[in-house]
Amino acid sequence: MSDNQNTEKSSGGIVVVVLLVIIAVAAGGLFYMSKTGMIAGVDSMAKPETKVAAEDMADEVMEVVEETAKTVLPEDGSEEQTESTEQASETQAPEEDVAAQEPVLAEGNPVVAVVYEEEIKRTDVMNFIGQLPEQLRALPVQTIFPMALDQLVTDKVIRKRVDEAGLSDDPEVQELVSKAEDQIVKTVYLERQIEKELTEDKLQAEYKKLVSDIESEKETHARHILVEDESTAKDLIAKLDGGADFAELAKENSTGPSATSGGDLGFFTEREMVPEFAEAAFSIAPGSYSKKPVKTQFGWHVIKVEERRDSPKPDFASVRPQIEQKLRQDTAMKLFADWKGQADVKQFDINGNPVAKTDAAE
Repeated sequence: MSDNQNTEKSSGGIVVVVLLVIIAVAAGGLFYMSKTGMIAGVDSMAKPETKVAAEDMADEVMEVVEETAKTVLPEDGSEEQTESTEQASETQAPEEDVAAQEPVLAEGNPVVAVVYEEEIKRTDVMNFIGQLPEQLRALPVQTIFPMALDQLVTDKVIRKRVDEAGLSDDPEVQELVSKAEDQIVKTVYLERQIEKELTEDKLQAEYKKLVSDIESEKETHARHILVEDESTAKDLIAKLDGGADFAELAKENSTGPSATSGGDLGFFTEREMVPEFAEAAFSIAPGSYSKKPVKTQFGWHVIKVEERRDSPKPDFASVRPQIEQKLRQDTAMKLFADWKGQADVKQFDINGNPVAKTDAAE
């Protein structure tokens, strides 16, 4: 059998899983009905049932990964793992040495397993790994390779039993295949209809609407020196009056975490700081520092304002994914409404009595 055929069969399980995911999410024809927040900090508006289904699916996948990993890696708390961890922490190798520890791959495409006289080659496993989630692909190849190979072996073992069972013509299988095919066809059709409507002009128009709805806030870029008492703060102000460098004083004297960066707090809005600090920071002219110590619950501050600006609005590239997701949802809803309005539909209530069309349906 050729390498291509081997690859196609070994990846068949992945294709089936992907299709099942599409089917599950697409149930009820609402494949595109999830909705994320428009900008960072806005809660997701995805339907709760969609979230639960996705979370359950993710949990199941991670359980399989974790169980498989147990067959390759030592159990937590084992002497072997503890000893290895201690040695690694004590003798951490430089990055170039770590790279040198990667296994050296022999030339060619060696056979790495044989299942029922059918060969699995190294490229089959590497192709499988290439389709895994990013966090799994990031694992060292010596760790992920045995896990991936085991999955391919399992897939071929199951495939052999399935073929021998001759279930292709089984009525139950045929019914499930028919349902799956029907849902996949509907999903592809909907995707293509949405793509026709999702023009660049519409994306840009939605972006302009988004940024126009965002109100700008004043932001201040400031540094500060945090000390424990007022007397120390006054001494630092005296040094600043004498020409001392604010950033250097912050590095030498500040007890805050920003000391290493010269007290730099970056840009912030008034509502992001405690009231006493915010009031002082937004009343100081850019380029100036506080002439009196500012007291807050954290201690005594000397504040220097570097600059002030209106908060920038997000650029198109940064919010494009969210805009596309929103437009996909809006377009899908409009298409559903249009198609239903054009269709010959008669609806009845629970007792079979005619139901008048609502304004929304019309």
